[in-house]
Amino acid sequence: MTGKRSLQKIMDLFSTKIMLYGQLRDVLLKERESLLHSDLDDLWNISDEKETLCHKIADLRRQVISTLQPDTEDAFFDARQLQVLLTEDDSTQFSALVRRLSLLKKEIESLRKENMVLIKDALGFLEALISIVLGQKNQVLTYDGLCRLNKSNPSLFHQRGG
Repeated sequence: MTGKRSLQKIMDLFSTKIMLYGQLRDVLLKERESLLHSDLDDLWNISDEKETLCHKIADLRRQVISTLQPDTEDAFFDARQLQVLLTEDDSTQFSALVRRLSLLKKEIESLRKENMVLIKDALGFLEALISIVLGQKNQVLTYDGLCRLNKSNPSLFHQRGG
């Protein structure tokens, strides 16, 4: 890393990253509301928003790494690497950014887990409802714990009630 300009660029990138993580948190909160209200149209839009934000965050990460290590393809970055190169004032400011980013990441992870539980519950409800409509006595679980279609079980969507 060379000079004050690189340091300012990294600080700006971290500030932008914090802003994007804040937007991701807001999108996850919006997703939770849409899940609670079963708003499928909104959920599709939210999925696109999340994907876009995640791509932007990944791009920022690559920019930070290329600013710190322009001659390497190493995709690993640890904030402690930069911490040792900073003056005391810069270190204090950078530490505050890192703490804020860390808290946002924890909050996002918590929201993500909560939303996955809501998705699992919603899929379970839909599965039970379809079983009732199709007149099945024993409902077959179609989705695994990660809310993915379980290929080993026949899908209720393809069975005919009888």
